Amino acid sequence: MGIFKRGENWYLDYYAGSRRIREKVGPAKGEAKAALDVRKAEMRLGKFGLLPKTSIPSFEAFAERYKKRFGS
Repeated sequence: MGIFKRGENWYLDYYAGSRRIREKVGPAKGEAKAALDVRKAEMRLGKFGLLPKTSIPSFEAFAERYKKRFGS
């Protein structure tokens, strides 16, 4: 997690789960630091909205579901 400047604007750079996220904050470095603190708190509280991973069915389970749905 960090902040960086590109051109005239400051950005946040962090990972949410396995996703890399970059957010434009604005021209003030203090705003970027505050926004990063907010994101860290949101992640700690679980309010970031990360979706739980879904499980991948085995081939046998997939084949059974396919047979039930499409016959044959």
